Amino acid sequence: MLRSRLRWLLGRHDDLLGIAEEHEALYQAIAQRDVSRVESLVLHHLATSRAAVQGHFRQDST
Repeated sequence: MLRSRLRWLLGRHDDLLGIAEEHEALYQAIAQRDVSRVESLVLHHLATSRAAVQGHFRQDST
């Protein structure tokens, strides 16, 4: 089930390289224990992910 959900979510992104870069930045911030940077990056990542999914839902409904 997790694989199918991940496949579905990744299919909603047009910029997989950008998402990978966000994940790398998050990893680095976590590794450096930079809590404020992690918080900022997580909020940004969630916003970009939501926007991507919402954009695809709008496209799917037209």
